[in-house]
Amino acid sequence: MELSKSDSSLLAGLSRKLARAPATDVIAAEIYQTLQQISCFSEVRVVAAQQPSGWREWIAGPEVAGVRDSDEFPQPPVKGTVAFFDSDKPKAGFVWISTTDERCGHALQLIAPHAGTAIMLGAALKRSRRSTIQDRELARETLRSRDEERRRIAWELHDDLGQSLASLKLNLKWVEDILRARGVIDDAVSELSAARESVGTILGKVRGLSHTLYPSILDTLGFAAAIKELLFQSTRRAGVEVNCNTTGTEKPLPEEVALGLYRCCQEAVNNALRHANASRITVDIAFTEAEVHVTVEDNGKGFDPGSLHEVGGRMMSSGFWTIRQRVADLGGAFRVSTALGNGAAVEITVPTNLRVFNARSKNKAVNR
Repeated sequence: MELSKSDSSLLAGLSRKLARAPATDVIAAEIYQTLQQISCFSEVRVVAAQQPSGWREWIAGPEVAGVRDSDEFPQPPVKGTVAFFDSDKPKAGFVWISTTDERCGHALQLIAPHAGTAIMLGAALKRSRRSTIQDRELARETLRSRDEERRRIAWELHDDLGQSLASLKLNLKWVEDILRARGVIDDAVSELSAARESVGTILGKVRGLSHTLYPSILDTLGFAAAIKELLFQSTRRAGVEVNCNTTGTEKPLPEEVALGLYRCCQEAVNNALRHANASRITVDIAFTEAEVHVTVEDNGKGFDPGSLHEVGGRMMSSGFWTIRQRVADLGGAFRVSTALGNGAAVEITVPTNLRVFNARSKNKAVNR
């Protein structure tokens, strides 16, 4: 039996709805509601193969609704009309309705392939989202583990090796003073003095390495002071003008926020020093009740923003990728503004409340 023009229009609308349906239970409900306008019946069943094995069946009707899984292919009921997604692969799935009405059967044959395609694409999208979330979680855990290991090594360098070197330096000074007081050979005194200076140099390097691995100033003086120290240490031999401006009232930041934001600034400053040939770097820090906003700007050579991404949208620069990942982990926002010959500005905004940034990062992970 041929479908009327209004029936065809109805099915065209249904096809569009199926393509946009967020889940298979919605697909089953849409088929039921639409085909009810062609003929009266009581139930729709949608069966689809699942990965990695098995089948799932969705049931829709005025008095029944539900989902059930099966290890064996669910055979369609004898009474009613069935249409397979793919006649060459019947076990891929089917749609069954509890009527033998010819118009409904004809409509079902037309709509079943669209339903199968929608279910297949929805499943693929869900797997892709799940894989993306898992990749992001792995990246976050990697960054957290790296930060924790850096902190542990920094403490060991400072508290163990650093203290031992400091003690050795004092002992050498004590021996040197005794020899000098007793008028012993000047060469021996000179050697001890040189050894003490070498130990002092090594001690300075150990302290610098410890600070690079984990800036203890974050714990003692806060984020703004840590950034000023970062700028001083990073640029003191580079001949670069630096400015650090702070607005608002600084409040103690959660440890994870402070360290993550510090690492982002560290990466942005290093990028400006290594790649931009900048003569000036400016860091602006703005504290509000709920957020902290940081801008790292340089007057260097800039770059083509398009070079940051591959065709698929993935960031090619590992430095900017790391910043974006850290900011996403903190539930914040990140933007790079640049152009060839016009310098670059890295803008970062993160919430200062742990509950807020945990909620934001969770939502971002789900919605990406």
